[in-house]
Amino acid sequence: MEHPLRRLFLNGSEDADLLDDEPKKFDPRADFVRMVARQTGITEEQVREIMAMVGLDYSSVMREARIVKRDNPS
Repeated sequence: MEHPLRRLFLNGSEDADLLDDEPKKFDPRADFVRMVARQTGITEEQVREIMAMVGLDYSSVMREARIVKRDNPS
């Protein structure tokens, strides 16, 4: 049930998702994917493909990500 003052307080604000009743679950794998993509400049999908091949070892994923970036400059 929505709190009666919620609409008045937010007044259509984009911050409505900050007050969700259910807390967001932390997903370390998704966080890792975003971090590697940001650090190397490849897409998150490319990071996931690398992880499927080499696993979750940080050094291995970063090595492969750098190779992908080098071979496919944007």
